[in-house]
Amino acid sequence: MNGPFIVAYGDEPFLLDSRKDWARSQKRSVTMLDALDGLSDEDVVSTCVTPTLDDAKRIVVVDNAQKVKGESALKEYVESGGVSDGSVLLLAIVRSATLPSVWKLAGQSGRVHHCKKLAPWEDEKLVKFVRAEAGKIGLRMEDNVPFLLVQQVGPELHRLVMEIRKMLLLVGGRKASKKDLLEIVAPAVPAEPYQAVEAAFRKEIKKTLRLSALVYEYLGEKASFLLSNALMRLIEKLLVTKHLVTKKGATVEVVAKRLGVHPYRCKLAYVDVAARHSLDDLVGHMKTLCRLDETVKGSARSKRTHGELALLSIARGIPVCTS
Repeated sequence: MNGPFIVAYGDEPFLLDSRKDWARSQKRSVTMLDALDGLSDEDVVSTCVTPTLDDAKRIVVVDNAQKVKGESALKEYVESGGVSDGSVLLLAIVRSATLPSVWKLAGQSGRVHHCKKLAPWEDEKLVKFVRAEAGKIGLRMEDNVPFLLVQQVGPELHRLVMEIRKMLLLVGGRKASKKDLLEIVAPAVPAEPYQAVEAAFRKEIKKTLRLSALVYEYLGEKASFLLSNALMRLIEKLLVTKHLVTKKGATVEVVAKRLGVHPYRCKLAYVDVAARHSLDDLVGHMKTLCRLDETVKGSARSKRTHGELALLSIARGIPVCTS
């Protein structure tokens, strides 16, 4: 254990809560504090330095640590290295995407865990998470089940874990199959319009067709309007990205600042995707989508056909007219 401080921060509540579960599993007495109750930095320090009657090793957990009032006493405590004999471990749960300065300082003298919420498109990481959680409770699954579970449930880690536990109760010691999964899991939303749109611009043809079919099955005719909106929003960002990168030689950081997004997301969702298309093709797709927008807002029949044709033309890299 590196130093007397552990700081967990981020926007994924399941991972943050799991740090509290970890604390309870240690061979130490645990004191739980919550800054939502009006906790001050002096309260935190007082709890840490006040010895117990039996001098047992302790973990002091401060939840919602970003809400602690004041920091001078806490900063002094951190800079002093905490309780000198290492008998007290201070665990801060910071439910924020950034660290307040005092907790950043504490992390430098211990360990920091970034509990970042996974995005819906990070299928590989979500599948890895499912396999790991299933392994913890001894659930065996057929190879395709983790991916199917992610597709059915989405990126909410807490619900994924709940469904894994339900599956174990159903199958016992045998391997969980696709049939088992479908018996117990009701999809939150089979697919969102933006997922089909992103797949199209990534030129993933089969995935585009599968997702668009799910979108129409779930949303009906209004899916055409939502797909058209999602397509227009994304292509506008891709045109800006392509122009900045190819004409101006802009870096990911410059593009991210222009689009108002985090550089990592910018690279993944815009720069890498724009690289799959020429500027001329993107302009051609924009013309296609302008016609699609007129079509889905008008009285044309079979709007679904027009919507799916637009998606397929993008996935295949062939701008076409949809009217």
